[in-house]
Amino acid sequence: MKLRGSIVTLFIATAIGLFSCAAKITDNDIKATIETRLKAAPDLSAAVIDVTNGIVTITGECKDEVSRENCEKIAQDVTGVKTVINNLATPAAAADTAVIAASPVAPVGDTVAIADDAGLNSPTDPLFIAVTNVTKKFPSVKADVKEGVVTLTGDIKKNDLPRLMKALSALRPTKIEQQLNLVKAIPVKNTRQKTMKAKTVKSKTVKAKYTKPKKRSGGRR
Repeated sequence: MKLRGSIVTLFIATAIGLFSCAAKITDNDIKATIETRLKAAPDLSAAVIDVTNGIVTITGECKDEVSRENCEKIAQDVTGVKTVINNLATPAAAADTAVIAASPVAPVGDTVAIADDAGLNSPTDPLFIAVTNVTKKFPSVKADVKEGVVTLTGDIKKNDLPRLMKALSALRPTKIEQQLNLVKAIPVKNTRQKTMKAKTVKSKTVKAKYTKPKKRSGGRR
């Protein structure tokens, strides 16, 4: 009976282990699946897929906005995908971006003009200004912008990453290089509170001096 029980336990453990391995989907699996499905759409053959922690980033070019949306939908339908960052460029979008006037502060979520000759974090670069506005909500994230490429470093909570990437993707940069450390919680710097120390005032005790009464001069009458 003991042997039979051990065999049953071993069988169950093996089955659970095999099921867990089969259920685990890696980034490479997601990438391969998306690329296979995109091959069936000739107009999306130029799309480049990158997957990190289930977050799919699509770059490259496609013929129009319909193809761009189709590519994003194909990626979203793949099992294991958490978020899709669609950086696909279309000829129409490229033409529109070229004529956008550089504004002092670009609204978050709007496509901004990309200065190809802009230096690192140029204060006159509209993309750098817009990226700075986005990352203000994530103090532990540092964003560097050069020639349309946004490089992210620092720490970010895992749940906040999709929101950040979506906001930056809406700006349509040439590329987003995500080098962030995913953490469960952002460490908060301890601020020392100044405590006022009560001053103790020592009371002075006044000692009364005893004076002897003066003797009267002269004897009794």
